[in-house]
Amino acid sequence: MGESTNSFRALVRDALMLDSLDGPAEVSRARERGSVGRLVASGSVSLTGLALLVPHLIHLADGGPILGVVLAAVGSLVSLGLLFVGVVLARSGFSTTNVVRISVWNLLGVVVLGSVMVANLLYQGQLGTELREPTFTIANLLALGAAAHVIIGFYDARRVRAEQLAKERQKIAVLNRVIRHNLRNSATVLQGHGDILAESVTDESLVRSAEVISQHAATIGSLAENAKRVIQVYERGPSDVRPRNVTAAVEEVADEAAQSFPEASVTVTVDDDVTGECRADADSGLSLALSELVENAVEHNDSETPSVDISLTADDEWVTLGVHDDGPGIPAHEKTLITGEDELTQLQHGNGLGLWVVKAVADVSGGVLGFEEPEHGGSTVMLRFRRSSSTQ
Repeated sequence: MGESTNSFRALVRDALMLDSLDGPAEVSRARERGSVGRLVASGSVSLTGLALLVPHLIHLADGGPILGVVLAAVGSLVSLGLLFVGVVLARSGFSTTNVVRISVWNLLGVVVLGSVMVANLLYQGQLGTELREPTFTIANLLALGAAAHVIIGFYDARRVRAEQLAKERQKIAVLNRVIRHNLRNSATVLQGHGDILAESVTDESLVRSAEVISQHAATIGSLAENAKRVIQVYERGPSDVRPRNVTAAVEEVADEAAQSFPEASVTVTVDDDVTGECRADADSGLSLALSELVENAVEHNDSETPSVDISLTADDEWVTLGVHDDGPGIPAHEKTLITGEDELTQLQHGNGLGLWVVKAVADVSGGVLGFEEPEHGGSTVMLRFRRSSSTQ
């Protein structure tokens, strides 16, 4: 029952082009934006459907020619649809303004088509002719007209929302570039002066303070750079996904890590079933994502000789990359934020963006990012990508 209900809701979402049918966060925000106006607007659509449903049901109960029964049945379904749409609108992710916009289109359809029908009835009366069952005929046409105008309203609301989002994205993009640029510049200056202080002063407490300044400046610079990377990956989207040589990427990342972290033991384990070049459909940031995982594994390991192993396994459908370390493990709240089990809030957020870079690459590639906790300690991060048979 639950699966069929979810399938029906998904069908309605696609058919009516709803941004969200009943996502808790979206519903909460939508209701906060104006509950009274929202309920009045969505209720008017439901009331339209209810009012038009009555004459159709009466006609169905009376029976009559088969064509009339078919028209009544279609009109009843359309009226029920309007009734349901009103309920959906109240719970959707549309803003109250757009809900009102859709209800106005519905009202416009009823008023315009209703006025035309009344004028025609008056004209027929002046000619001395009468329309049989005028209530049913008018209700049937109004139902179809109202439904058509509601659909137009959905298109109109989505168009307006798309324009608003485009403007918002442009503003955010500009603001993001400015912030990243200023952060990187300020971090570079702070780190430079911190290094100078650390080399110039002799007091141990001042030396330590200078080192802390340099470390935090480097962290700020890293955050700005990783934020840029995350945005770039999502902006590229699936258009950059193509067959990538995973075997070569693993070897390249391992070699670079061995040079960057000579104190660490970085090894590669390739499954016996993987021979030659192993290719997977992935974003061009594949090597970057793998490097982030290895770098995190080394930098967050308190051991004098951190141990990191990069594994590569594959079957007919998936290529799986694993980064295993013997460190303290990834904090539980970091993993739940990345996997989406918890929402980002002002009080609950990650300490860095390295894993978000990895998640972005997995998302746009249609892959999977997962975490495991080995019994012997440490942590394991898994990246899975669809295996590609193409050699291009």
